[in-house]
Amino acid sequence: AWDFGRQAPETMKRQIFHILNCLLEQDHNRETLRNHMDALKLFYDFCVEESVEDIELLELPVYQRFAETLGARRERTIGIVDLCRKILFLRAEEIHWEAHIWYLERFHLESERIDRSSPVVALSFIEVTHKRNRELLKQYMRYGLGITHLTIKNLRSEMYDVKHLLVELVQEETIDICAVTPEQMDAYFRQQQNKEIQACLLYTSDAADDK
Repeated sequence: AWDFGRQAPETMKRQIFHILNCLLEQDHNRETLRNHMDALKLFYDFCVEESVEDIELLELPVYQRFAETLGARRERTIGIVDLCRKILFLRAEEIHWEAHIWYLERFHLESERIDRSSPVVALSFIEVTHKRNRELLKQYMRYGLGITHLTIKNLRSEMYDVKHLLVELVQEETIDICAVTPEQMDAYFRQQQNKEIQACLLYTSDAADDK
């Protein structure tokens, strides 16, 4: 069932082997362990077929293809991808800054930066498909985590704003955020401003109707 001699990228096979051992080491009940193992086997087969190089660098379209292959099994199986990413990120000897999802449990953050009642669990970069723009966003967030004293919630809010900019304005693979013109930036912010005005007008109208 776990044939690691199959023709597939070596890094991915080593990752699956590591995850398999981690699952066996954890204190799961038999049913939970069986579900995790079945899901991991399906994911491993998919990674072999797709020649996935690195699970931590899994691109969004590939993730979506895996979800589509699951059919009725999706609800109980798709979570294995996040579990794999989390195990690999948390158990690595050094922080994998290149990973597309960062799990904040790995970082030693000051207590005053964390909202204990609603902590931020992870930061995801997979929605930004332009590779250079995504790397720039990672550098920005690495700076924010390590150098600034912003709370993690505020830092995540900033990330959402930048991510939205990257996705909406420069989603095309040929556009680098560093090459965006002042005219493009002005048009983007005007568009966002119009959305805010429309939302405000809608809220005001609804409030008036209630009266």
